[in-house]
Amino acid sequence: MLIVENDICQITENIWELMLGLPVVRQPEAGPAEPRDDAITGCIWITGAWEVTVLMECSAELARKATARMFDKAAPEVDLDDIRDAVGELTNMIGGGFKGLIPGTCFLTMPLLLDGNNYGVTLESQGVVCEVAFECEEQPLRVRLLIPHEHNALKNFDR
Repeated sequence: MLIVENDICQITENIWELMLGLPVVRQPEAGPAEPRDDAITGCIWITGAWEVTVLMECSAELARKATARMFDKAAPEVDLDDIRDAVGELTNMIGGGFKGLIPGTCFLTMPLLLDGNNYGVTLESQGVVCEVAFECEEQPLRVRLLIPHEHNALKNFDR
């Protein structure tokens, strides 16, 4: 599993640092995801030869900062549609980066966005294979990979 964690770290760090100029720092333990008062989650599915769900969650404050950087706007000028667009694109880039490492023909879905207060994301038919917590601008950022319970091929992922 270390390969997957390292890949997710490298992909996430590259996207946030190179695309947005926002360094992310991996946290030692991801721990269980706790509902936040204000969060936004991007979700994208990799389908085809592999079935993988990629989730990226961050605080609303971090999402606003990232959006402002992405669209070259001042943070107060960023609206909710901008934030959803930026988080969807960041999730798509992380999913696409990981998809590029997977053997076989795979496709990315369009991202699904969830935002609000005190919510959690659970996909009952899937289990977490990899979860990495980061901190960026003193705000939490988390990336999770999930696979269907009956499909354990990613657990043995090796390039």
